[in-house]
Amino acid sequence: MNVKRENEDMVIVRGINSDWFEDNFKDMEVYFGGNNIAVPIHDAYYIGFYLEKPKSAITHIGIVKDIKRTDDSQGKSAIAYLSAIIELPQKITTHDSHAIRKHEYWKLSELELSTQDMTKLRQIITRL
Repeated sequence: MNVKRENEDMVIVRGINSDWFEDNFKDMEVYFGGNNIAVPIHDAYYIGFYLEKPKSAITHIGIVKDIKRTDDSQGKSAIAYLSAIIELPQKITTHDSHAIRKHEYWKLSELELSTQDMTKLRQIITRL
């Protein structure tokens, strides 16, 4: 995975609906595609899940073990393969109460998570 050291605290927050989350939780994959702006430019160790109404908040974070990117005649896409999905201790609302439709870049601290603690957890989980 292409994560620069200065981006260890970066989180790609992905907007999803509650039905999708429940149906795809078991797959441990997050797909980005459809058009080029729907695909994150940067890779990250973490993906936050913004669940739309009625929750309207970031409720879970996934730990990324690998990202597969494609760029072909049908456009760009990316699939993030997750090692774990963790429910956040408390849901996090967006900065200005807007919905997240595709994805945004956040920091672990904005999700009230410690970069040091999450790095240790990620290293443990990815070794399992």
